[in-house]
Amino acid sequence: MTDKRFSALTNVASFEQAGRHLCYLKNKSISAKGIVSGFGVQLLSGERLAIYHELKNRFGNVAALRQKHSDRILIPSGDNSSSQLEIYSGDAMISDKRGLVLTVHTADCLPILFFGEDRMIGAIHAGWRGTLREIAPKAVTLAMRNYAISLDKLKFIFMPSIQKCCYEVSSEVAVLFRNHQRNNKGQLTIDIAQENKIQLTELGIPEQNIQISKECTYCYPGFDYPSFRKDGRIRRRMVNFIVRC
Repeated sequence: MTDKRFSALTNVASFEQAGRHLCYLKNKSISAKGIVSGFGVQLLSGERLAIYHELKNRFGNVAALRQKHSDRILIPSGDNSSSQLEIYSGDAMISDKRGLVLTVHTADCLPILFFGEDRMIGAIHAGWRGTLREIAPKAVTLAMRNYAISLDKLKFIFMPSIQKCCYEVSSEVAVLFRNHQRNNKGQLTIDIAQENKIQLTELGIPEQNIQISKECTYCYPGFDYPSFRKDGRIRRRMVNFIVRC
C-alpha cells in the first residue's frame, strides 16, 4: 500500500515510493541512463540519518553536507571502502564517481540537482545568500573544468522549494534581487528559482535544459513538504539526492 505521505505527484516529474523514506524521480525529458535522483522526507528529529543509511544500502557510499549558505563547492572522495557517511562543509558537490550519492537537505531553500549525460552529477543547496553568491554557476563552471562537459549537455532539476508567493523577505534583502515583488498580502517576496534559472541561462545553459518545480514547500496543498517557515521548531527536512549508478 502506498504511504499517504507520497501520494501526491510533484510537477517536477512523477515519483514512486521506494522503501519507507525515499521517492525516485522518473521523467524521460530530464533523465539519463544510469542517473537516479529523488528525495526523502525526514519526518522526525534524527530521522535524516535513516535516510542516508537507506541510500547507502541501495546505491553505495553517501556524501552529505554541513550547509553554511556559502558558495563552497566540494568534490567528495567517494571512498566506497569506508562504512562511514562522508560529511563535508559547504553547499554544493559534484562528482563523476559511480555509486556515490550526492545529497543536500532543504526546508524551503532551493535544491538543484544536475547531471551531464551519464558522466557526472551535481547537487546544490541554494538559499538566498548562496544565490547571491552565484553558487549554481560556480558549480557548473567547476564541473566543466573538471569533467570536460559542455553546457548544452547539462540538465537541471529544481526540486520543490518556497515560491515567490510565500518567500517574504525584508526590503534590505528584496532589493538585492532583480525579480522581487509584492505578494497578495502586500509583503515583499523574491523568486529564488527564477533567479537561479537566470544565472544559469546567462552562463549559457539552454532554457529547455532546466526543469523547475512550481510546488511551494510552504503552501502547496497536495503534499506536506518540510518548511522551516511553516514548521518552526520542528526540524523536518527534504533530503534531495542524485547518484550515478
